[in-house]
Amino acid sequence: MAIDARLAFLASARFEDSQVTRGGILVADADTKPLEFRCTGPIRPTPFQRLLYGSVLEVHILVELIGRSLLTSVTEKPRVILIREPILLELQPKVEPTVLLLGRHGEFDSAASGRPGAASPPDPLLTSASGRFEPIVLHCYKGYEKRASEARSDLSVVFAHSDVIEPIDRVRAALEFAHQQKLGEQK
Repeated sequence: MAIDARLAFLASARFEDSQVTRGGILVADADTKPLEFRCTGPIRPTPFQRLLYGSVLEVHILVELIGRSLLTSVTEKPRVILIREPILLELQPKVEPTVLLLGRHGEFDSAASGRPGAASPPDPLLTSASGRFEPIVLHCYKGYEKRASEARSDLSVVFAHSDVIEPIDRVRAALEFAHQQKLGEQK
């Protein structure tokens, strides 16, 4: 591949009637081949924490406990972070790599625009040059449109031969496996 793109695919999954959250990050090369994978242990907020954090608990868990901690833990530093959860756009002002929310046409338009700081880069529709994959829409954090446009060029090269949404499904499947195997659980 002509570009040196290290892409991070960041996702979370909920378990045990949504009482437990785990997060995972897959850093991959431009062919979406894994370079590194990390996941959190189960995050189980107590009733007291739920009371104290209130409506900001989910942002705290996803952005601070999952997003920032996983990015700090990887040795393969990504240039772009690809996400499918609009709330993770709030990670952008706290990290160096460009964060892009990926979705199918119309999937996240209202959810992304409703997030504080959410914006879309100019020409947010990304089509696969090979025509093999359904077009996707990109959203970025407000004020990061220039960086998003730069990342978009690298992403379009990758998207010509690889589905850039599929690795996020791999992360979620790995989180399911980790939770079933009780990886990261205190013994």
